[in-house]
Amino acid sequence: CEKSGNRKEMGENDMIGFDKLNDMQKKAVLQTEGPVLILAGAGSGKTGALTVRIAHLLETGVKPWNILAITFTNKAAKEMRERVEKLVGDTARDMWISTFHSTCVRILRREIQHLDYENQFSIYDSDDQEKIMREAFKRLNMSTTDKSFSVKGAMSIISHLKEEMTSWEDYAQHVDKNDLKAVRIAKVYQTYQKMLKENNALDFDDLIYKTVLLFRQFPDVLEKYQERFRYIMVDEYQDTNGLQDLIFRMLAADCSLFMVGDVKQSIYRFRRADPTIFLRRRDAYANAADPDCQAIVLSDNFRSRPEVLSSANLVFEHLMSQALGEMAYSEAERLRCGRGDEPNALYRTELHILNLAGEDDGGDEDGILLSATEREAVYVASAIQSMIDEGFPVSGKDGDTRPCRCGDFAILLRNMKNRAPIYCRALQAHGLATDADKREAFFETSEITALVALLRAVDNPVGGLDLPACMASPLFGFSFDDLAQIRAANERAGCFLDSLIACADGETALSARAAGFLRRFDAMRLTV
Repeated sequence: CEKSGNRKEMGENDMIGFDKLNDMQKKAVLQTEGPVLILAGAGSGKTGALTVRIAHLLETGVKPWNILAITFTNKAAKEMRERVEKLVGDTARDMWISTFHSTCVRILRREIQHLDYENQFSIYDSDDQEKIMREAFKRLNMSTTDKSFSVKGAMSIISHLKEEMTSWEDYAQHVDKNDLKAVRIAKVYQTYQKMLKENNALDFDDLIYKTVLLFRQFPDVLEKYQERFRYIMVDEYQDTNGLQDLIFRMLAADCSLFMVGDVKQSIYRFRRADPTIFLRRRDAYANAADPDCQAIVLSDNFRSRPEVLSSANLVFEHLMSQALGEMAYSEAERLRCGRGDEPNALYRTELHILNLAGEDDGGDEDGILLSATEREAVYVASAIQSMIDEGFPVSGKDGDTRPCRCGDFAILLRNMKNRAPIYCRALQAHGLATDADKREAFFETSEITALVALLRAVDNPVGGLDLPACMASPLFGFSFDDLAQIRAANERAGCFLDSLIACADGETALSARAAGFLRRFDAMRLTV
């Protein structure tokens, strides 16, 4: 990597937070040049090492805008940004610390005009995508209830095509005319993309797809960001897919790419994440002749007791092997307790493996067949009831022991919406009191949905979903019949806003309300 002209040498004792790191974390911090891969086990202090590395780069003269730090959740990005700010202060505001998709959005906001979009584009979530797709089906006179080719099925296929960088033009050009389903996909893909373009909107897959397209078609734009981001750090690299990895490789062509990951923590394969990308890099760097290509293992866990780590190692040893397409779980990858805790008989972990594949043994006491989730819930409820009945000892507030009770148990579920009611029924059937977190997601409440639609409409008035959505909310009180009448005011209009203006200029019973809404809407846009 090209070094900044004002880099300065520093002693280890001068680094912010350096004295709190262990030897392997220090090695990761000091390896600032060339590609670096960190195999970071759970609770191994990788975020601490990342933040100290950023502070170290700044202390040695690297400009904050030359640093790009990426992680995969908003919560993790917020935590990393706050930690960096504590170390270096306001300087952190000049660097990009964000999620992968947020980084793509920031790039597209600045450059998407090259792809013939307006910079104030809308980003459609899955609900918006489904609405657009249903409208595309209607335009093509296709049934939205046909199970052989459903709306969600078409969304999934198009999502996969975008991940393969296949445009609708490319797909249509190579489609087999005798394959009726493929022909339908081509028509739907074309109509769907044209409707997104009409609304100046991108779906979630477009954020990555359009960024790659931008860099491929406009090398000068790519070069600008290559020059800007000289030090790129990516957390949770095991959850990248092929396109995300491609973007990182394009940006890091001549600079330092610092990758942190752990295949054991790969959780996004259902979103087509490919942990083998990280594995291939790990193997390549571990055997690299170039001393600047480093593979460093962080295996000291500072989060859990040794009893938990022993059980985790047992699971990984049996489930991970190169024969299964994973890495061999060698001694170097074993999780070790970094807290200094000694094993204690008061603590223990148990692993219960259930065979839920068959249905013959899945009946309840009345002989009614249960689903796999229901059988799992019944097993857990029975296990909890047995522990309570037997007076299983737990630590009390004063350090003494007492028999366990319902409030001592916590059940963590991947999917609360679908699984929590099943678990609650099973627990209540065993006479166990439950307290399930059933709070509706903040951004899914009707009030917040309406407010977000209004803000998006103010930002991008040509979008075809947000303007009618906010008008139909209790904020403005337009009925669906009113919206249909507005659309009919100018059937040739390119967007809903044009139809609304035509309705306001007319002489129907709805014209006065439409004109009143437009005045308020224009006033809101002027204040932004």
